[in-house]
Amino acid sequence: MVTTAKGVEMQSQVWWKELASMVTEAEHRQEARLQEMLAGQEAKFQGIMDELKSLIAGLNCQDVETAERRHWDEQVPIANNNASGNSWNSFAKLEFPHFGGEGLEGWLLRAEYFFEVGRIEYEKRVKVVALHLEG
Repeated sequence: MVTTAKGVEMQSQVWWKELASMVTEAEHRQEARLQEMLAGQEAKFQGIMDELKSLIAGLNCQDVETAERRHWDEQVPIANNNASGNSWNSFAKLEFPHFGGEGLEGWLLRAEYFFEVGRIEYEKRVKVVALHLEG
């Protein structure tokens, strides 16, 4: 009976070792799954952050466009030299001409005057027109 008890005890120790090994292996698999899930969540979070940055940049662009519109709706300084060489500064409200669908040549002429008096750079003129188009 002594050998049987020793055999059972040895078998019990083997099972405990196998059980401990299985638990350790399960813990490692669980930790690997958690790391994988964490990496996935971090990737999703980074995607959301990138999208938010893009949306904020878009809002900033809209703010700039709104500020440009306000700028052109406010008074614009005009400086001019007259024939005698005296310079004068004044503020005049310049309004971009409205185009109602008719009289294109007259509208183009008024728009050209607006650009000259307001000293609008050639590169910015299309943007100014686009800001004032309706429809």
